[in-house]
Amino acid sequence: MICLVASILGIWGGIQGFDVAIVLLTLILLIYCLLQKQQVKKSLLIAMIFFMVFSLRGISAEMNNESMLSEGHLEIEGTITGVPRINGDSMQLQIRLDEGERLQASGFFKSEAEQHKWSHIRPGMSCRFTGSLTHPRLPTNFYQFNYQTYLYEQSIHWVYQLNPEQTFCNAESGTWADRFNGWRMDRMEQILSRYHEDVAGLIIALTYGDRYFIDQDILQAYQKLGVIHLLAVSGLHVGMLTAAAMYLLIRIGLTRERAMELLLFALPFYAFAAGAAPPVIRAAAMSFVVLLCLRLKKKIQPMLGISFIFLLYLLLKPYVLFQLGFQLSFLVSFSLILSAQSIQSLCTSYLGKTMAVTLIAQLLTLPLILYHFFEWNLISIPLNLIYIPFVTLLVLPASFLASLFDIFLPTAVNIPYFLLQSVVSPVHQVLTYINQFPLLSYSPGKLPVWFIGVLYVCIVLVMLMWESQIKYWWAFAMVLLLVPLVGIKLPPYFNTEATVTMLDVGQGDSFVIELPRREAVFVIDTGGVIRFSEEPWRNRRNQFNTGKDILIPHLKAKGISTIDYLILTHGDHDHIGGAEALLDRMKVKELIYGKGPVEKENEIQVLSAYRDAGTVIRMTESGKTWSFGENRFAILAPDSSDHETDTNERSIVLAASIKGVNWLFTGDLGEKGERRLLERYPSIQTDVLKVGHHGSLTSSSEEFLDQLQPNVVMISAGKDNRYGHPHPEILSRLQERQMSIWRTDLHGAVQYQLNGQGIKVKTALPQDETGPK
Repeated sequence: MICLVASILGIWGGIQGFDVAIVLLTLILLIYCLLQKQQVKKSLLIAMIFFMVFSLRGISAEMNNESMLSEGHLEIEGTITGVPRINGDSMQLQIRLDEGERLQASGFFKSEAEQHKWSHIRPGMSCRFTGSLTHPRLPTNFYQFNYQTYLYEQSIHWVYQLNPEQTFCNAESGTWADRFNGWRMDRMEQILSRYHEDVAGLIIALTYGDRYFIDQDILQAYQKLGVIHLLAVSGLHVGMLTAAAMYLLIRIGLTRERAMELLLFALPFYAFAAGAAPPVIRAAAMSFVVLLCLRLKKKIQPMLGISFIFLLYLLLKPYVLFQLGFQLSFLVSFSLILSAQSIQSLCTSYLGKTMAVTLIAQLLTLPLILYHFFEWNLISIPLNLIYIPFVTLLVLPASFLASLFDIFLPTAVNIPYFLLQSVVSPVHQVLTYINQFPLLSYSPGKLPVWFIGVLYVCIVLVMLMWESQIKYWWAFAMVLLLVPLVGIKLPPYFNTEATVTMLDVGQGDSFVIELPRREAVFVIDTGGVIRFSEEPWRNRRNQFNTGKDILIPHLKAKGISTIDYLILTHGDHDHIGGAEALLDRMKVKELIYGKGPVEKENEIQVLSAYRDAGTVIRMTESGKTWSFGENRFAILAPDSSDHETDTNERSIVLAASIKGVNWLFTGDLGEKGERRLLERYPSIQTDVLKVGHHGSLTSSSEEFLDQLQPNVVMISAGKDNRYGHPHPEILSRLQERQMSIWRTDLHGAVQYQLNGQGIKVKTALPQDETGPK
């Protein structure tokens, strides 16, 4: 174990730098070595050797992880590597240049014929591309997936925006791995074309390690309910298939030695066929080591074997240490090997052993799941107890056989497929039904790194108590786990600071207001992607949704599971398009909507969905107020006496006083509505103004700005949007009045932290590059 910890610290420090956390952990490791009594010198020597070797490997990887290319237009020749993704009118693929550098490429099709032509592109093809290089975008919202870091850890530094029309490909000329990927892609496409989409996606996931073709709602249900690992090719899958193949080879007449030799040859190919993800590599490598030792009639301890694979993997691919799949796969493997003897001695029945394995795996992965996904569902434990045998004994063998039969037999006689067809649909219906309810979901928010360490210390103590079987160990274990898990949810209820966050939802609006001590959470609008009428061939598999992909992750990261007031300012899709998605993951107590005719189809759909969900819907107008201690809110518009027909001019205008700072949120209010507002409230002023209609020329009149006299203005607009928002003339008006301007198209999400002494501004994009504009 000393060598494993030293290696992790070495790689971590070599790549990310030796910060305080790494130095502290290294000191703890040294203290542990010094406590080894008779083996102090040996322990210190081992720790130092492994730490130095892996530090140098990390430093070397970091020094060589650079690009020789420059931003801008580029015409290149390269080889397509990996499996190209065609999704409606867009596509993504990776390109390997002759010098070895790889690019992440994307493009858009202008016609269905062009899409059809690209559907025949395969890994290994040599092509000439025309396009431009850009840096991968940094996350523009807090707690968002960092795509730039993700590519960097694969030694990819550029996004290549290619022109599909000006791309010309020759016959396959890549490596054997590229050609093997081409065969894999052909197999997946054949399964998709022959079988029902739900079953085909499952077969591909379990045999070829690609979950892309599973319906997004079903995949989300698997992930939220904690059974997503059953769709990944892992040690359980590889072990079962290896054992089954061994049995069949012996039954058809091969000797035990020849069967093992054949499997040793086949395992690396299967790892590539199944996607070569870290869990697949780990499982295939472990099976390979076990078979090799059996063939050579040598005994090897499981811990020694998996440690060798772990260290070799890190030496070959240092950045894999930061991949969640790698972390979870090896963490579960190490923990189950260390617990194997206790499981065997303490659990006598099959059910008992299954429960022990499930609980240990769930417990050890809990901190990492919470850190990356901000939530965990207690129902995952019973679901795993049911689904692991179901998948292991039925779905996995049937999927593998269906994929194998598909190579040689016509669809009509593929019996395993028909078996899957009869069971998969009902099972998925049950999962999606359970996923509709919050049940026992635990959402503590984004956890600090130190708390992850504390949680693992508690888990190790729980494991030791279980192994020692001290009296009432389970009661002590529950207390030891519940105290930190409950305690970490309490700080927001004691925090006297308020926050107002302007999220980057592209060309739309969405704001989250959190009052001190979590007295109330307001969400003002949800953003929404406006999609114009599209031909069927342009439709994409997984449509981006601002509610699902931006607002919900932000709320989960803040530990928010209940919205007290959802205020939808008006019925335009860029303000309410993400509202329905909230119902799947959040409890919304009250929805506030402006009085007036509800005529648009999307308005009716959203309000009907919330009514059916049991949310209180209040049609409001000027005069509505709320108070939470010193924090006050008031609706200033619309007013039913205006008889306004323009939905923008009927926007809800919300005035708020939060920790002594005055705010005005104006939706898409135009100049006409602004004049009415000044007539009704002639002395109105504010400290912070949410500029109306994304900074368009139809809003923010000079009269309005002169009366309000805000110090700070917020503009929510999409980067490079087609409308040219915010308008240059509006920006000039704001700059002439020396107002601090914060824009989502330049700064990403902007968070205002209020402590009663002013405003502290935090942006998702680095401030040293942006600053107020």
